[in-house]
Amino acid sequence: MLVAKAFPDYDLPTLKACWPRVRDAHKAHLKKLQVDFEEAYLDAYERGAMPEITRGVPQPCSHRGAEDEFYVEPPLRMPDV
Repeated sequence: MLVAKAFPDYDLPTLKACWPRVRDAHKAHLKKLQVDFEEAYLDAYERGAMPEITRGVPQPCSHRGAEDEFYVEPPLRMPDV
């Protein structure tokens, strides 16, 4: 859903169809985002600022807390969809 918010001019089926190509073209950047997020989440979790993630248990989906806790450097340019 975050990708859909970043590209509001595209519908979800189009984004899903383009994802494999975008993922492959930006593999290194996506891996860095994943690692940065995991490290920031663990730091925030240790401070009690983020909820625990439990496998198999649906979690409330809110990016509001994440916006306050994490800064992700934007890419130099947006990927082509």
